[in-house]
Order: sequence, then C-alpha cells, then structure tokens
Amino acid sequence: MAGSLKGTPIYEQFERELFLEQMPKDTNGEIKADLKSLTEMGLKGPEVLRLTGRGVVQMGSVLLGYNTGDEVALEGVDIAGLAPDVASARKVSMASLAFLKPIFAEKFGVELLAIGSNPGQMFFCNAVMTGLESIAGKKVRVNGKSPAALVEALGGTPVFMPFAEVIPGLQNKMIDCTMGGSLPNNKAHIDDVTTHMLNLAIGWGQMVYVANKPWWDGLTDNQRSMIKVSLEKGIHGVMWDAVAEHTQQGVDCSAGKDNCVLGVKGDMIVIDGSDADRDRLQTLAKEKFIPEWASRCGEKCLASFNETIGKAAGLIN
Repeated sequence: MAGSLKGTPIYEQFERELFLEQMPKDTNGEIKADLKSLTEMGLKGPEVLRLTGRGVVQMGSVLLGYNTGDEVALEGVDIAGLAPDVASARKVSMASLAFLKPIFAEKFGVELLAIGSNPGQMFFCNAVMTGLESIAGKKVRVNGKSPAALVEALGGTPVFMPFAEVIPGLQNKMIDCTMGGSLPNNKAHIDDVTTHMLNLAIGWGQMVYVANKPWWDGLTDNQRSMIKVSLEKGIHGVMWDAVAEHTQQGVDCSAGKDNCVLGVKGDMIVIDGSDADRDRLQTLAKEKFIPEWASRCGEKCLASFNETIGKAAGLIN
C-alpha cells in the first residue's frame, strides 16, 4: 500500500497504526498491508492514483489536491470557504463520498473507500494581519487552484511554490505569506520566518483511501466488509476525531500557549477570524468560487455536487 508522506502526523500516527496493526486484527489476519510512505517509494503524490488504478499497488492514500489537474470535479470537495470549521469539514467530506465514488471508478479504475483530512489550512504571514483584508497586496504561497482564487479575490498575488521552498521564500521576501495546515506548518517551524497567523480555516486538504477495483472486486464479501469496518473506525472515527485537536494544537503551539503538546512552542501573534471574515468566505464560495468551478465541471457535475456536498454545506447553486 502507498501511504502519505513519511514524518507527517497522518502517516506516523494514523496510517501506520491502522494498516500495519488494526486492519490485520479487524480482518482476522486475512488482509495484511505492506505499507510504504511516498518518501520511501520515491513518489511525489499525483502518481499514486494512477498506480493504484493499474494495480501496481492494491491500495493507496491520495491527497485530493494532487489530482485536480486530472479531474476538475475533485476540486469540489475543498473549495475555499466551503467548510470554515472542523464540524462542517467532516460533514462535507462524508457527503462527498457519494459525489466522488463514481468519478474514481470511471476515471481512475479505483474503489473509493474512505476520506480523511489534514488539519485546517490557515494563513501565516511575515507581516501584520488583522483579518482576511490583510491579504490585499501580499504575495501568498498557495497549494491549489481554490486557495489561489481566494488570494486573488482578496487582492493578493498567489504563488505556487513547493513546500521545501517556503521558508527560503519567506526569508528572501519572495513571498509575504504562506497557507498550510496549522499543525504541520508549526512543526515545520514556519513561525521562525512569520510573525502573524490568521486562525480561520480556508480549506482542509482531504485525503482519500482507494483500492484497485479488480483487486477489490476479487475479495470476498466478508473481506470487503471487514476492511470497510476497519476504515470506518480508523479514518472516519479516529482520524476525524483528531483533526479538531490537531487544528487547535497548531494554533495554540504557534501562539506559544502552555497547552501545546503536539507541536513546537512559538511566539506568533494569532488573530482569530471574525464573523465578517467567515461571512466573506461563505459569500465568495457561493457567489464566485462554486459557480466558477461549476463552469469548468459541467451541469451534471454541479447537480451531483448540489445533492451531496452543497446540501451538506448549505451552499446549493
């Protein structure tokens, strides 16, 4: 099985426990995983979906954002402003399973089994911030089309840059801000080169867990049922329960609070997103980002979105 990046909380704390220990127990030893991280496999991420579809690996963990270039519909799960808090992100993500399942089967030849998430994606800036309006005039490193559209809508300039180049980019003033998971950014010492953080989730960076369809179909009904039960506990239960804690720990650790236990104590100035910021995000999502995405995805895609994700988010177009 292809897992996430080595060293990340998702791989070290969830995937290793689930696939190397819990799933073999849940399946009475019938399913045993040879789990390898992207780092160990020498992969960048986008290849995992194709390798799983071809049967090179039987199961894979895939960051949805990696493959939006292959399938525009995948953007619909994490449109900026769609889910401003953990509860809504969990609700939207669970609803997205019905939206994504036929797409993964028809386009990539894989069975969609579960969906998890990274901690909330937030803005870290090497400049004073008071809210979303502070993004105006700034160069912001982004990790996808939807956050890029948000930065542009806020009057900033989106910059696509590999994560490894973010710290030098901030040091050399090539960028003023970066966007990323609250806890991963904290653990990567982004606070060493930034001063302010906006405590408002812009997006989530969901992970999907997929299986090669011929392999999946070749399992017995009982084996498929046992795997689903194991994933339900490990991903839809344990991982999502931890997303809230990890998101908050990223905020608290960056601020240097005493309750920081999962990250690195920093000394950033953390600004809480206001009600006006949240309203602005939701308005942009409904009136700008969803319609623009739907124009590229098509009427059938939008109809499916409205029945699943849109209904869960309360943003039907």
